[in-house]
Amino acid sequence: GMHTNPPISFLLDTHYYYGAVHSVEKLHQSVEIWYATREYLKQ
Repeated sequence: GMHTNPPISFLLDTHYYYGAVHSVEKLHQSVEIWYATREYLKQ
């Protein structure tokens, strides 16, 4: 049958999805900063 509250799971899935995307972006930013710092220290 039909679920009585599909929006709940939809909102949770969306929340976790955006949370994961945000974490990846933060990780990518950290890696870029690390590379930039390493290159700077090589000079």
